[in-house]
Amino acid sequence: MTSPDAFIFDDGAVLASYATAAMWSSEGCKNVVEFGVSGSAAFTEELAGQQKIAAADGYQLHVVDIQVAQTDVSAPISTALSMHPDCVSYEGDGQTTAKLVAGVRQAGYTGKFITAIGSLLPQLLASLGNVGNGVLVLNTTLSPYSNDPLVTEFRNQVTAYVGGAKAAAVDLNEFGQDGWSSVRLVDLALSGTGDYTSAELLKKLPTMCDVNVGNVYPHVDFCKPSVQSTVFPRIFNTYETYFVAQNGVYVPVPGQTWHDVSADVQQGT
Repeated sequence: MTSPDAFIFDDGAVLASYATAAMWSSEGCKNVVEFGVSGSAAFTEELAGQQKIAAADGYQLHVVDIQVAQTDVSAPISTALSMHPDCVSYEGDGQTTAKLVAGVRQAGYTGKFITAIGSLLPQLLASLGNVGNGVLVLNTTLSPYSNDPLVTEFRNQVTAYVGGAKAAAVDLNEFGQDGWSSVRLVDLALSGTGDYTSAELLKKLPTMCDVNVGNVYPHVDFCKPSVQSTVFPRIFNTYETYFVAQNGVYVPVPGQTWHDVSADVQQGT
């Protein structure tokens, strides 16, 4: 996210960390507990940005240490719930996220559990069943089962290429959507040029000021970054959408469309 040759429309975990902090605020959280990996450089950096947003938006943010792929999560759950949070979060590996969701619910926690869809992929949510009900997630992409024309095109092309069973089990998610959209972007940039080279691509991308790459917020502007940040100067899309878990699947939060978190990224960095 610093190279002048990078044109990023999905900032992954970096954007998710700031967007989660924004979501704590928009969801009315006042006392947040976030599970995190102490000693991780990435988490330390992201936490510093989240703490800036928390201070500006007026809520408390506490951290409970947890390890990646931790087998027994009962101790960190007990510590977290002793702080009486109204919102808890974890953004990390999927198996740990699923354990935390199940564990806090079994412990009687009725507050909000907020994470990113990349941490609790649809397949893992399905394994939780009704236990996952109410989990809130943010994502940079539309639902892979949306009736949006480009999402439908993505779904049809991937299914035709890999087969229906594999597509449903592996590819119809945010990672498949990003891959398909990246290919679409290259096609839009180079189609008709007769020059399918990296040099031509780097010449064309900075002139694409209003492009729909499909699956994500429809209008991406590659002519200027979304955030004037010295830390991450190559962010070109700061829109997130929210989903809620219902009976093992994600559905769009009613009345919600896209949330621009550029101000939060700016503040956090």
